[in-house]
Amino acid sequence: MPVLLKKYRILENEYLVYDPQRNDVVLDKAQIQLLCDRHNGLGADGFIIGPIFNGKKMSVEMYNGDGSVVRKNQQMLEVFSKYILDEAYMKDQFFIIFTLAGKVAIDLFETGEQLQTISVSDITVTDFFARKMREVGRQNIVCAS
Repeated sequence: MPVLLKKYRILENEYLVYDPQRNDVVLDKAQIQLLCDRHNGLGADGFIIGPIFNGKKMSVEMYNGDGSVVRKNQQMLEVFSKYILDEAYMKDQFFIIFTLAGKVAIDLFETGEQLQTISVSDITVTDFFARKMREVGRQNIVCAS
């Protein structure tokens, strides 16, 4: 099964968004590092996993390109908000995202203009990356190009 990602660019930073609602594979730190690597992977400054639903509560996990955990990052939250809007997870102007640092209130009216400056591209992880990801310890990954 393919691993589907979206790559967002905001200012000079790039972030990969991995949606667990649309992917079955659980990624580990080594795979996040590989995907974010600018020479051997897709290249990104950070990696966002979400939305993660627990009942009606929506949360997000954020990582730096080296796989280290990010508690809260404004640019990453803006990218994630755009993803949530683009994929129609939320239809309201106002919603809450839970991060490791606590809950964050998002008001699309206030951030709407900023979200328009974020570019996005769809990515399906190719067989080459699937092989690389298996090399770092995940034998069950099968990806289509």
